[in-house]
Amino acid sequence: MQTYSTSHILEFNKGTLLLKVQSSNSSSLFEQFVWDERVGAQRAKASKYDEIVKVFASNQSHRLDDRVYKSLGSLSNWEAISLRTYQKAALLNWEASGKKGIVCLPTGAGKTRVAIATIAYSNVSTLCLVPTRVLLHQWIKNVHEFYKGPIGILGDGCKKLHPITVSTFESAFRNMPWIGNCFKLLIIDEVHHFGNAIRDEIFSMSIAPYRLGLTATRPDSDKNSLQLQNLQEFVGPIIFSMNIHDLTGVYLSDFSHIKVSLRLNQVEAVRYERESKLFKSYYRSFKKQYPDSNWQEFTKLSSLSASGRQALAAYFRSRRIVNLPEAKIVKLESLLQQHQNCKKLIFTSDSESAITISRLYLIPAITSEIKKAERESILQDFLQDKIKAIVSCKVLNEGIDIPDAEVAIIVGGNSNEREHVQRIGRLLRPSEGKKAIVYELIMLNTHEERQSIKRGKPFENFKFNRIKNNI
Repeated sequence: MQTYSTSHILEFNKGTLLLKVQSSNSSSLFEQFVWDERVGAQRAKASKYDEIVKVFASNQSHRLDDRVYKSLGSLSNWEAISLRTYQKAALLNWEASGKKGIVCLPTGAGKTRVAIATIAYSNVSTLCLVPTRVLLHQWIKNVHEFYKGPIGILGDGCKKLHPITVSTFESAFRNMPWIGNCFKLLIIDEVHHFGNAIRDEIFSMSIAPYRLGLTATRPDSDKNSLQLQNLQEFVGPIIFSMNIHDLTGVYLSDFSHIKVSLRLNQVEAVRYERESKLFKSYYRSFKKQYPDSNWQEFTKLSSLSASGRQALAAYFRSRRIVNLPEAKIVKLESLLQQHQNCKKLIFTSDSESAITISRLYLIPAITSEIKKAERESILQDFLQDKIKAIVSCKVLNEGIDIPDAEVAIIVGGNSNEREHVQRIGRLLRPSEGKKAIVYELIMLNTHEERQSIKRGKPFENFKFNRIKNNI
């Protein structure tokens, strides 16, 4: 009969683990713990739970009374989930990587299905994290296609836990000190939002030994980046990655990407040049003084002086001039007429431009301000062919399923490659005979030319059609 020299009690406490021992001297056995004088016990991150249990299992002289995991019940009522070859490969790679890691698949390639198959395969309590309320309800709908048991929800005014629960990032962050011991698998949709923010604490407050991150683009191609290092610690390494080139024509719809070059009118050009000159003069001076500063540091320090605030104001005025100038309005009207019988998505740089386009052409706008019921009504009308176009700023970028959109018109955006890939991905869900078209409106001799080059890197292997319009 095995005898133990020391007995320990391990408990979950407000997002951490407490190990109740006789004295602080026992800490030499467990590297993950620090002595907490306030409660007279050892304390560790909840994320170290699996490692700690394994240490006890391998030590013959210490017995562990493990009171950490709180069961929410078992998973049952699964239906068969069919996977494409690459989706199976992603799941196998995750298994081979110790059930941790990040899967990178382009929009429309079925990341959510990979995640649902992972839950079914693991058959353990799972918390699915999503960035928005829109995706919260979409994920619940998608999981219900294959899982007929109850699904918990955290967010949008609801708080109900089940063995499979879907939560917004914000709700998970607020509730993890109390629910961090309820789930053994974390699924993180749009995982690129993490790695450099305060909500990263979600991962340290969860005992989940298994973790899967999902994203349409690699979080960072630079192996030395702090974000990627953090994500590797929180979720795991990138264990599977495919891009649009790999899947287009077979699993994703073929598409043409047409860059349309336009020009500011004389009045707009003069205003843009004046505002840009004011900003650039200050910015060059600032960079000489702080050569290693980033944009966040620049805006923070510039807001402290009158000249800095004037420069920032000039910067935003120059952007507004380019967001929706006369030439873009004229070209947009032409494209709407040209594709009047096709389903169209229009993307803008800001909500103001989206609302303006909505009013000019009586196109429903989906912005962060509209309520859930109105948003769902617009998407349903679009699906049922009652409306032919939707205009949006950011809301349609991530995750929302719009399976039969055929044309995208990018009126404005930023230099972010990820945003560009996500926007184009809205069109790439395949259907028989579908050939998607993406129009990108670019103002010549403005910052948009540089932005277009930067965000277009993922599509360098495609032959772009370029249309010049001197409007």
